[in-house]
Amino acid sequence: IGDAPEGRTGTTVRFWPDPAIFKEGIEFRAATLLERFQMMAFLNKGLELAFVDKRPEASVPEQTYVYAGGIVDFVQHVNASKEALFQSVGYLEAAEEEQEVELAFQWNTGAKKNHIIGDYAFTDPWEWHAEYTAAYVLNRFRMPHRFPYF
Repeated sequence: IGDAPEGRTGTTVRFWPDPAIFKEGIEFRAATLLERFQMMAFLNKGLELAFVDKRPEASVPEQTYVYAGGIVDFVQHVNASKEALFQSVGYLEAAEEEQEVELAFQWNTGAKKNHIIGDYAFTDPWEWHAEYTAAYVLNRFRMPHRFPYF
């Protein structure tokens, strides 16, 4: 492996399903792909994902997602329409031999009673209910001493 040619880095993935193999479900919705790409960019700090729809009927302009702050940027995105109680987003990370966890949080005035984490927890590749995520993280990484509110 050597240096990439000038201006040529990264990986390009193209996928055209073969109608002889895929009998149904080969029509892609740009909105679905864009949503997934944005979530993947939030979860992979610094990853740049570009979407170009070259179908003749395409109505979505080219879109690129990249978030240097990863899940911190995700929390800011989710809270953009809310009134945050603190300007900065809290961020913690921990790692063990075979796994790691990142936690980003920010309280806002829209918090609901009895919700410790809030309404939304996001883990790759699934969205989990907040209570399940809290229980998993705290149990798996044995970190209740770091989070006294749980």
